Amino acid sequence: MTAYNVTDRQWQPSHLANIRLFKTQCLGKGAYGMVCRAMRDDLPCAAKLLHPLFFQSGDPGVHSTARKFELECRFLSTLRHPNIVQYLGTYQDYESGSLVLLMELMDESLTRYLEQFKEPLPYHTQVDLCHDIALALAYLHSNGII
Repeated sequence: MTAYNVTDRQWQPSHLANIRLFKTQCLGKGAYGMVCRAMRDDLPCAAKLLHPLFFQSGDPGVHSTARKFELECRFLSTLRHPNIVQYLGTYQDYESGSLVLLMELMDESLTRYLEQFKEPLPYHTQVDLCHDIALALAYLHSNGII
């Protein structure tokens, strides 16, 4: 098995001492991988993993997906904004060969939060939410994310 090796340590916190993945506690799945619960020392977090195939395949097309994920991790490590989920670091899961992106674990998604209300939110709350979202989008756009 050929593991995908990430050598640039500038964007990978070296203090990630004890990391445990809970792959059976899936928070979401997609065509390229999944997000599951994880622990970094005593901090609950979310872990984004690509399918191991992307890191083990010799196919250049498949390998380019892993490279894009690495670039996403590098870029996320540069972002700091109160309305964007916080990047916590990356590490190599040697069991699967996958690069793992660790992020702040939110209590719930914005969608789930909004779905709990039977009535429309008060106007000032709607404006506050839209303002926070607009600030996050403006920050991302100013950093080259469209």
